[in-house]
Amino acid sequence: MRLARPACLAVGAVLGCLVLSAPAAAATNCGNPGPNQAVLWSEDFALCDVLEIGSYPLSAVSALSTGSSGYFRYAALGGNVWLSYFSPDFQGHYGLGVIYSSDWLYSFSASASVTVSSYAGPRRLNDLSAAERAALLQLIQGFLTEDVLNIHAMHHDWHQYDHMFFSGHRGYLAGMEAYFRAHGGQAFIPVPVWDPSQPIPPEFAWVKPDASGNPREPLEHLDPGIPTPAEFLFPGCVVDDDIFAASVEPFHDGVHGAVGGIMNDIHYSPAAAIFWPWHSYINTLYTNWVVGFWNYCA
Repeated sequence: MRLARPACLAVGAVLGCLVLSAPAAAATNCGNPGPNQAVLWSEDFALCDVLEIGSYPLSAVSALSTGSSGYFRYAALGGNVWLSYFSPDFQGHYGLGVIYSSDWLYSFSASASVTVSSYAGPRRLNDLSAAERAALLQLIQGFLTEDVLNIHAMHHDWHQYDHMFFSGHRGYLAGMEAYFRAHGGQAFIPVPVWDPSQPIPPEFAWVKPDASGNPREPLEHLDPGIPTPAEFLFPGCVVDDDIFAASVEPFHDGVHGAVGGIMNDIHYSPAAAIFWPWHSYINTLYTNWVVGFWNYCA
């Protein structure tokens, strides 16, 4: 199985750090993570560390001293935690990221730090109160700059029916979540999800104007009524994320097309507020696949 590549994430503040207790000497001493734990591995799975809820400098994690690159490579998370990390030299201008549940990480710098926190899962956009949706929309509007939109416009490799469809958009979402964290929006981390079988709330028909202030194409259909295929909700033991991406991406594309307007523009669909809860939903499908594979198939 090809492991998911790292998310490209937006810069945030350095996380606080605590000193680790004595690390595990070998991966065989770690096993699967408990519900409130994260397990970090070296590149060759020779060494590992079990992290409880807390913050740690990666320089204290034994896995960093192993592998051909000397980098920490992989992690799996228990179902009740999420993990955030700060890497000042990761992907140049990117740094702070968030992952959920039993996800895989790849290629992190030895100068990074990690924090393991409690995780309750994403909320549903249609279940939020009107006041909560208004607050979420205001945060999204504050985050959306032309530079943010251009990231998506330049990344055609996120739409090639392979694993980059998941990992690229996951990183894009994590950039928004970093912004939320820095602007008092912790209540909306993870980004709430929009299920396309439900109507788009009217306030989420908002589309950011272009750089000159001119309106972009409005959304055409606010109630596409498209159910999620059962095989995406319960994917079973699909052993390759390329295969899973190739199955999910046509469904994803169909929703973009059914909503229409700017959502049908592969370059600038992120200008639509609903793009973000929609991709948070896609991200949840991916997380469910990773969790299922990790717990039942690996």
